[in-house]
Amino acid sequence: MAGAAAQRIRQPQRKESQRTARPRPQLAPQPRALSGARAKLPRGLIAVVACLALLAVGRVSLSFAVVQESLQTNAVIAQERDLAAENAHLGELVAGLSGTDRIHRTAISKLNLEVAENPVFLTVRPSAAREVASR
Repeated sequence: MAGAAAQRIRQPQRKESQRTARPRPQLAPQPRALSGARAKLPRGLIAVVACLALLAVGRVSLSFAVVQESLQTNAVIAQERDLAAENAHLGELVAGLSGTDRIHRTAISKLNLEVAENPVFLTVRPSAAREVASR
């Protein structure tokens, strides 16, 4: 015990307030509050950027729709050309087929010709044609 008593004597007596008092931590300085205009600037900027992004998306989708409509229009034009060519071909066929009927009707009505019941077709040999031509 003598050693403990000697240590107490060596150490100076501290006051009660010194033993429990700790240094107070200092708070970091708080940033100054932004003014109303500065606080709204990022929000406004975000709103403008969002609007521009929506406009860009709308323009891209509109361009895509125009390209699709253009392709469909080209397909319809090609189909129209094919149908016009086919119609012209069919018109030629009809004209060719109806030509003989028209000639037949005209011959009967205007020229008072009659339809032959048993037509006979003659073939002329080339040598016979020369004999007739030489006369």
